[in-house]
Amino acid sequence: MDDRLIQNNTIKAVYSSDLEELLSRRGLAHDFNVGNIRCKYCNKVISERNLFALMPEDGTVSFICDSPECTEKMMIAASEDNDIEENKNQ
Repeated sequence: MDDRLIQNNTIKAVYSSDLEELLSRRGLAHDFNVGNIRCKYCNKVISERNLFALMPEDGTVSFICDSPECTEKMMIAASEDNDIEENKNQ
């Protein structure tokens, strides 16, 4: 990924003032602004009010809403990914 906010398949912390730039650079601003972006886990429409996280996946970006169930699923998935990476490096 060539975006300066996404490196080594990791998205750096993004301030709300930088969100529009990140979305624009990824070609997602219009879809985000018209309500076409949905949570990876529950399919709820993502907005600035309920956006919890962005996750790089296979050259794209997945969006996670702020519901406790979805944030927990994201944390479990991230933990599993870290375990796989650690096992590769052993």
